[in-house]
Amino acid sequence: MAPAQAVRYVKAVAEAVHYAHSQGVLHRDLKPGNILVGPDDRPRIADFGLAKATDAAAGSTVTGETLGTPAFLPPEQVSFQRGAVGPFSDVYALGGVLYHALTGRPPFAAGSTADVLNQVMHAEPAPPRMVNPAVPRDLETICLKSLEKEPSRRYSSAQALAEDLNRWEQGEPIRARPASAWERALKWTRRRPAVASLLALLAVAVAVGAASAFWQSSLLRRAYSGTRVWLACQLLAEGNSQDALVSLARVVRDVPSYRPASAALLSALAQLNLPLPVGGPLIHPLSGSNLITALAFSPDSRFLVTAS
Repeated sequence: MAPAQAVRYVKAVAEAVHYAHSQGVLHRDLKPGNILVGPDDRPRIADFGLAKATDAAAGSTVTGETLGTPAFLPPEQVSFQRGAVGPFSDVYALGGVLYHALTGRPPFAAGSTADVLNQVMHAEPAPPRMVNPAVPRDLETICLKSLEKEPSRRYSSAQALAEDLNRWEQGEPIRARPASAWERALKWTRRRPAVASLLALLAVAVAVGAASAFWQSSLLRRAYSGTRVWLACQLLAEGNSQDALVSLARVVRDVPSYRPASAALLSALAQLNLPLPVGGPLIHPLSGSNLITALAFSPDSRFLVTAS
């Protein structure tokens, strides 16, 4: 059904349902098959066989019962453990009618009634735009808000739903907002607590393992670096500048995070105009220079280039 036509029908039905609620009547079986369109192209709500009276003035609800068409039932009407049935239950069914009008299929479909009811209780409907890419994004948002599992997250009344549909018709911003990534993740964990707990434990184990490996690796790198730098200092004190240079060059090559200390000693070496080792890492003597500020090795690691 064209989005504009679907909105026009569902908005009219939502206003009628709101009036029924104001008179203390819950329909409890709203679905496309119970909405008749006359020759005047106006929808009528039919089949009040499952309707039940409630004290609208007191705002009371009725006990949940598994009645009606499975694909359009709200969770609280499938299981009394989800709470009592009330006007918000008809709002859910209206969302199912809008979903069907926009996509040509009910929110949930399966091979058996039991499977459908299981989806109603534990699964989220596929976003309408996934079924029919032509569905406007705001209508998808309105539809999914009406189909929320928790009654408190749906529209507060059928009239509120009708008003948001009217805003869409008028090209105005709608009140509903799409669920964030965090909200979708939270819904998923609530539907699959066992799997979510397992994944959480796995994530903690990976994080602890990675942190431990990083810590151990860091210790090894620091030990290696400290030993090499200390050795270079000893060699320099003994006048063996060539081997001191080689030792420091290895630190620079293998442990980038330790370069500041190595660079300071390399700078000291450079200012002494020491002879260069043949065939080993080379450093250009920079007599009277400032600290070395850049270091780089040749691809084969035989040459070390410094800048100051």
